[in-house]
Amino acid sequence: MADIVLFTPKPELDAKRNLEAFIRVASTQLKTIQVDLNFEENIWSYQGTNRNHKIRFGTTASTKKGMKDHQMVPLTEPFLGFSKAYIRYQQGMAPVETPETHRLLVLRVLHDALIECVGTADITALTPIVLDATSVRLKQTYALSSLASYGHALKQIADFVQKNLLAFTPFAWKAPFKNENNGTRVGEDFYKHRDKKLPSPTALASLAQIFCDASEPEDIMFSSIGALLCCGPARISEVMALETNPEHEEQASDGSMKFGLRWRPAKGGASQVKWIPEPMHEVAREALRRIRSLTHRGRELALWYEHNPGRMYLPKSLEHLRLRPLLSRSELTQVLYGEDVDVNDATRRNGANQWFDGGSEETPIPSSGAEIGKIVAYPYATVERKVLAMLPATFPFIDKKRGIKFSDALFVTERGGVQSDYCKYVCMIASVNRAAVISRFGATPSSSIFERHGFREDDGSSIQLKTHQPRHYLNMAAQINHMSQLDIALWSGRRLVAQNRQYDHVSGRDLALRAEEIVGGATSAQVPAILQTPHFLVTRSRFKQPSGVAGHTTEFGHCVHDFTMLPCTLFRDCLNCDEHVCVKGDAVKEAALRRHLDETRELLKEAQLAQAEENYGADRWVEHQAKTMERLEELIAILDNPKVPDGAVIRSRGMPGASRIEQATQRRIFALKETDKVLKIVSRTPNALPKPSTSPDKEEGAA
Repeated sequence: MADIVLFTPKPELDAKRNLEAFIRVASTQLKTIQVDLNFEENIWSYQGTNRNHKIRFGTTASTKKGMKDHQMVPLTEPFLGFSKAYIRYQQGMAPVETPETHRLLVLRVLHDALIECVGTADITALTPIVLDATSVRLKQTYALSSLASYGHALKQIADFVQKNLLAFTPFAWKAPFKNENNGTRVGEDFYKHRDKKLPSPTALASLAQIFCDASEPEDIMFSSIGALLCCGPARISEVMALETNPEHEEQASDGSMKFGLRWRPAKGGASQVKWIPEPMHEVAREALRRIRSLTHRGRELALWYEHNPGRMYLPKSLEHLRLRPLLSRSELTQVLYGEDVDVNDATRRNGANQWFDGGSEETPIPSSGAEIGKIVAYPYATVERKVLAMLPATFPFIDKKRGIKFSDALFVTERGGVQSDYCKYVCMIASVNRAAVISRFGATPSSSIFERHGFREDDGSSIQLKTHQPRHYLNMAAQINHMSQLDIALWSGRRLVAQNRQYDHVSGRDLALRAEEIVGGATSAQVPAILQTPHFLVTRSRFKQPSGVAGHTTEFGHCVHDFTMLPCTLFRDCLNCDEHVCVKGDAVKEAALRRHLDETRELLKEAQLAQAEENYGADRWVEHQAKTMERLEELIAILDNPKVPDGAVIRSRGMPGASRIEQATQRRIFALKETDKVLKIVSRTPNALPKPSTSPDKEEGAA
């Protein structure tokens, strides 16, 4: 690991001089990415942990997919120097597998925004206006699902510039993008987002059918990879990093056998055993068996190359060719494609010739007959050199960071061994990579295993199964089935429990069903235990239980108010309280309710007569008695309903609480109404109040 060099800006210098110092440190003192890296080059090619990388410091327009290196237009100075220094410095401080993706992509867009806003590609001119313009460009160009990560990368650049005094103007800035999962569980947007993250039922069913029916190596390999993805929440890179024999069995505390896979989580998760749900045990075992049957030859070949560096593999029947300075086309065909191949097959013969880059110059050698002539021949040393050049760049390691060799890896085959449209090289190895899986899962229709087997979505569109969708699906299944958040994080190989949130696609309806299961049904309110028994007397031991609460008997039912927290705020107006319940089947209390309804009707009539005579306070009694009568009629209608069984507990809904503020407001309104009534009476009776005196003496006295 390269030594870390920390850049420290000098406050006494201006932004330009700090920028020059930063670029100088990155170009001369840092050893990250590559020790002998040529900092002045605009295209950096280097060997990473698992593959070769290429970082192209060109403009957005000149680095699009399909553009060649010679077509690239470099970024403008001084932004070019800053971009190189930033990429190299950050790769030492916070290394990522592919610095050429998010970090460099955002730098390119920032470069264009600087030219648009300030007319020059100078990072020292960075301001919130430039950052906002960069955000607009990102939003216009890239998918919504990627904006949050791009915004995070842009925020890192802004913070780095501020922290290291590389901008003339101090500022604070926050990225405007948020993750798609904003916590909402209802509505059309939620379901659209969920549908994008989860595999379609048709895709899962089709994958299962292909797994059962597969007979060709390509179908066997990629349907087995899909099966493993469905056995546990996995990243495709983690599946591709499995070793030859990852199975692990262990006896559980109840005596049953647990089955899992030895797993190396990506993104910082600790090594673990990823336990497989019991219904998927045999699926995982069968998938691993099939994969090993297709890859054992590749591992043997990798081991041979480990033990024989600098030599080309030849089958025993072709070992004599090592002594031959020249190979005929038929012999070259056998070296590349196997001793059993038909050497007269035009496809193989032409393929061998093309592999040798068009053949070599005709070399005079004796033919098999008596005549001497010229035939196409290939120098053995050149063939050997070309074959060895086909070895993976990281050989013998398929994952150097984790120390996994090709000879120990699960997904190593003879080159082209599981590709139906590719000639298999018996002398060379290759790994089954993520790009091949993505392609076979529908990203490339011509290579899709679904298209080959005639499977399509219900609407007739092509099936595309994204490798991360099974991970989302299994996380949602775990959420629905009440697995704890800690267990979900461990099962998924996450460092932080908070990361579960991005994989939680449980809808509001699912949560409501879960709540009903927990409380024991779709009841509107939980009823105290003492009211669920056929009698109203309970033992002291049961009364003292935590679930037990005091239930006070009233004239019409039972009060479940907790008097230890607050006294009654309604002064025993039980029928207009949502903490009062009635039980159907109690003849005494039902009779009291009916009797009270008759009394309330009479009281309402009297209050209405008093209101007509404009008696003080009569309108409030009319309002109260009308409300009480309405509640009683609703309650008795429920009691008389034959569909409601005896013993049913009935509780009022939508009852307004006894708010002190509301009571004060009502008193204020009542006082204003009464004052208005008095003024009306005075206006109708001119002599109701004494007239003021007009005596001069009294006026002087008043004065």
